[in-house]
Amino acid sequence: MARRVGRGDGTLKTAPWLRWIWLGPAAFLLVFLAVPLAAFAAVASGKKIFDAHCHYFSYLQETEGMETLSRAMEKNGAGYAVLTGTPFKKTWMGKLDAPPPAHHLYDDGDLYYYSATDGNLYRHLMKHGQVHGDAALGKFSMLGCGMNLGDYSCGDEAKAMLSNYPGIVGFGELVLQCDDINNMTIKGGNWTYTEPAIKKIMDVAEKPSNKGKPLPIVIYSDARSVSTKPYRSDFEYLDEIEMVCSHNPKVNILWVNAGASTRGIWTGYPEMVKMLIKKFPNLYLSFGPELVLGKVMGISREDCLKLAEELPHRIVLGTTSRGLFEKKPSEAFGEVPYAEQCKALKYFADQIETRAGKGPTL
Repeated sequence: MARRVGRGDGTLKTAPWLRWIWLGPAAFLLVFLAVPLAAFAAVASGKKIFDAHCHYFSYLQETEGMETLSRAMEKNGAGYAVLTGTPFKKTWMGKLDAPPPAHHLYDDGDLYYYSATDGNLYRHLMKHGQVHGDAALGKFSMLGCGMNLGDYSCGDEAKAMLSNYPGIVGFGELVLQCDDINNMTIKGGNWTYTEPAIKKIMDVAEKPSNKGKPLPIVIYSDARSVSTKPYRSDFEYLDEIEMVCSHNPKVNILWVNAGASTRGIWTGYPEMVKMLIKKFPNLYLSFGPELVLGKVMGISREDCLKLAEELPHRIVLGTTSRGLFEKKPSEAFGEVPYAEQCKALKYFADQIETRAGKGPTL
């Protein structure tokens, strides 16, 4: 979500206020998510959104496609998107004439790991480039996610992914601990324990086959149970975050939505986030529209603004729409349309800029 303005010689001149508030995220986007320098400068100078995790497919592995996404990005002020597939597919069950499930929690149909999501995303990207030229691909990066974290062969799959889909800039979005996903997903014998598999992926990320810099890993993992029972009010799932962050400090971790969910008890959330950030230098956070709109009970919009001010080097922004970029999602599950998400993220960034002012002179 960082912004900069360009010099005439192709290098970057830091905007005054950026020297304080978004310098760290800029490094994360440029270095770890491989955002091209020219694209970064063009997007930043226009004060557009850097979407750190744009979910290209729904849980049915459906999408409105690259044309629609590109058009929606242009219309809604999103200048760059790091694309990820969806590593699960929702089982469409019931009567033959029943409508498809509108959400992964729509019915009792299971989720199952779906490795084809990466190949499909890669082909969509390549076709988009063939039709519109390589320049059309200049506002996208791709992550790889289609791995079963209950399968200890994930390290081999991660290596194959880098070979099969050149240009992948990291692995994600990978789901570690999520009450809803775990309850719905067919995993085989290793139902919720992801540690051996995720560590093997991280080992590949540290030393990618091209001998380049370590690749980042983008994860979704609840910070706590989504239960509202009073005896489930602590942040009981933080061991997953601590595990991935401590396994290899060279591998940067982006924690999607910073572990928050619209359900659950979130008292003490800002303090928990600051504790983890202090403890793990390789941990970055993303704020999604649900957080910045104040839709998470117990975490106010002001809490998020203060965290962004206090942790300027460690927070980026990202959307949470899945496959729908112009059509509105079902209202039954409280999902926010893509256009409203972009508007909310941009307003949040603008507000941070206003509150930060010009910052100190460097």
